[in-house]
Amino acid sequence: MSVETVEPSPSTSKDDSIDFQPPKNLIDFIVSDMNALRIVEKEGFRSLLEGLVGKLKVKKRTFFTEKLKRDFSNSKTALCLALENATDVCTTADMWTAHRRSYIGMTAHWKGEDLKRRSACLAIRRVKDRHTFDVIAKIINDIHKEFNIVDKVNVMITDSGSNFLKAFKVFGGNEQTEDQDNLQNYEYGDCEDDDDVVFIDLDQIFQEHRAQEQTVENEDADSSDEDSENLE
Repeated sequence: MSVETVEPSPSTSKDDSIDFQPPKNLIDFIVSDMNALRIVEKEGFRSLLEGLVGKLKVKKRTFFTEKLKRDFSNSKTALCLALENATDVCTTADMWTAHRRSYIGMTAHWKGEDLKRRSACLAIRRVKDRHTFDVIAKIINDIHKEFNIVDKVNVMITDSGSNFLKAFKVFGGNEQTEDQDNLQNYEYGDCEDDDDVVFIDLDQIFQEHRAQEQTVENEDADSSDEDSENLE
């Protein structure tokens, strides 16, 4: 079994230790597995790298923190440029709770200039306030503005939670309305949830659609049989 090692930087210090420059896959290791940055200062991690490369002087967590910030900024800039060329964008939103903390995540989906589908994560934000419709509406609106896609979003997909449904009912629509202007003046938690929402049974819609398709197919089949009989 071969082990791919990292080429060390040629610069060395007086104690002959190698000034280790972290490769991209090391950054990916931290991000993909959501490891805490303090892992780079742990003895086991340093021992692992020394076993692969040799005597090392591994950067401290402050170096990795700044590098991750730069990588994030570059990725966000690239995403904004890609969305700038898009004409229509679909976004999704979902909320969840983990370890007694609430979060909202949003993704974007669009077609590139080559007509191939593109997808990206727009944001994952901590929600410290109550999950009321006005809080959700403001977060969604802020993220859309952050990526300059307010006028490009023509579809948004969420679950059927009453807070999401009311957010779209009160503040929805592609055109700027007085309600959307007032959204900027809302304070989190000012409004309470209510049950004045309409729930749609998607399964019933799909069943009706399938029934309509079956009816059309049967009519086409009957018409084809009649044509065959007339030809005979």
